[in-house]
Amino acid sequence: MGKECFIYCLFCLLCISCSENKQPAPEHKLTVEIEGIDYDSLFIYRFSPGDFSKLKIAGEKKGKGKWLFSIPDTVYNNLVDFEFVPQTFDYNKSTSYRMVFQQQVNGKLCNLQQLNFNDSLDFIFIKYKETVIHDSIFMSAPNGELVCGTYKQIFFSLKEPKKNLDFLLRMDDPYFSMFLAKDTIYPYRTFYDEYLDKVKRNPDSRYYISRLATQLKSYKTKEDIKRMYDCFSDRMKQSVFGQKIQKYLDELVSNELLENAKTGKQEYVIADSSRYTLILFSASWCQPCHKQLPLQKKLYARLKEKLDMVTVSIDEKNTVEEWRAFVKDKAIPWRTMFCRDVESIRNTYKVPAIPHCKLVYPGLKDMEVFDLWDESDVDRLCSTVSRE
Repeated sequence: MGKECFIYCLFCLLCISCSENKQPAPEHKLTVEIEGIDYDSLFIYRFSPGDFSKLKIAGEKKGKGKWLFSIPDTVYNNLVDFEFVPQTFDYNKSTSYRMVFQQQVNGKLCNLQQLNFNDSLDFIFIKYKETVIHDSIFMSAPNGELVCGTYKQIFFSLKEPKKNLDFLLRMDDPYFSMFLAKDTIYPYRTFYDEYLDKVKRNPDSRYYISRLATQLKSYKTKEDIKRMYDCFSDRMKQSVFGQKIQKYLDELVSNELLENAKTGKQEYVIADSSRYTLILFSASWCQPCHKQLPLQKKLYARLKEKLDMVTVSIDEKNTVEEWRAFVKDKAIPWRTMFCRDVESIRNTYKVPAIPHCKLVYPGLKDMEVFDLWDESDVDRLCSTVSRE
């Protein structure tokens, strides 16, 4: 009996010790004050797909128009962007609510819907302006269902944005690293030089480095990414996003094992890593890809002694046979392959859309995007391969 009592007491002491030593998860505090309208609830929400998709953090109401958010450091350090919503999707009324912040930037009124955390973000003060209601709008509900409902845009003015430079940078260029502009199409190099200059002027921007880390597939070469990465401050390089970029720069090009569409055997995408390999991404249902095939055949006839060519089909299981029939009908002379995990392959080789063309350098050191519709890009490709 005495021995059992001793063991029980020891167990209790261990439990108490563990309870006392257990530390709460680190958190970041964010206060939001709203003037001109009062809500019963307010949430931090992430609509974007990917990491933390559908993340919802409820604010604690501290008074009229005043909210306190407790954000776990795991979220605070890793989240690329988020939004505020007074309530999540109302399934009964098929209504979506989105808050939009407005501010004058460089002489123009800019809208900001997505925000990002940074070291200086601990207080936000916004003032209600108006609510614009859009009826009979088709939209995707959080459960993925397409519904026709009401979309409420709630506009606010953002007070004292200069205290949070990333807000202004995001307003000024919401498409950073996406190589997009609202009303204009620029060549890749024009966009790139503009992005590079912005990073040089704002090396501590978490917005810029997080967008670079999540848009690696938009850049043509690792060298382009490295030049931009080198312009960031050491603090940004040591962030989660900086480490992700450095990891990508240090890695060799992945050589995936896929199924040969003709033989059914498992083969490496890059058959000979000592040679250049031109990887083409296509699909049975992609008409622009099919229209590009004559250009690809012309390029193959011109460069087949200097490089290997391979097409990776991103067909899903239900259209694999259509791809096989297309390859046979068009007599494609180079290898074609299937990927069973389309999303994984697109992420691995940074494929934003198809048709898409990547030149893998000997030794798997880098891969570069070439646009086969662009004659100057084709000439540059031929010149690159012919230098060896």
